[in-house]
Amino acid sequence: MKRTATLSMAGVAALLAVTALAPAQTGTGVGQGGNTTMEGGVVGAGGRSGPAGASFLMMDGRPVYMRDLAPGQHVFLFFIRNGDNVARQAAPYVNRMVRAYSGGRAKWFGVFTDRTDRARSWQAEFNPQYRLLLDPSLAAVQAFRVESSPTIVHVGPNGRVLNTWRGLSGYGMKQLNRAVARANGRRVARLDFSRLPNSTNYGEAFVIGRTRP
Repeated sequence: MKRTATLSMAGVAALLAVTALAPAQTGTGVGQGGNTTMEGGVVGAGGRSGPAGASFLMMDGRPVYMRDLAPGQHVFLFFIRNGDNVARQAAPYVNRMVRAYSGGRAKWFGVFTDRTDRARSWQAEFNPQYRLLLDPSLAAVQAFRVESSPTIVHVGPNGRVLNTWRGLSGYGMKQLNRAVARANGRRVARLDFSRLPNSTNYGEAFVIGRTRP
């Protein structure tokens, strides 16, 4: 059953503010401050404070906090909504990117916003090259101001959010690839994004304000 997002008036205002910074499908890939995102604009540019206290669940149900995932290292969080087709399209490309920089100093985590059994189904289908965390209550989604799936958040070694990529496009993945290369102190890996669309595809919005059954 398809779910729709429910936002408070404050949430709507925040969404409009983000839209003003990052107009959808501009195709330019450049936003305020020179940062880039997968949607061609900026979400959280300028290194806004990262929510170090954001919490996730491990696959065994134990809680883990953002500050404890990889202290002092670059971290990329891949937010995934179960059943979202755009996230499914992005998954193989994320896997290839993680493999391309295997052993580097940047760490990747998938953030799956559903139950453990559905997360295990994702693991079985995509064999993710990153550790999978759970966020069924959407607490981390709200902490990182994630709007829709897929979204990738880059958190720097000092715990600050450096950039956010939302949606999926060839240009955006190229920009992400460059950011990952810089975070790992390596040359940019030669990855093929030619089959991805030029304009950004956006997935399903996360349901804010209610817990999933």
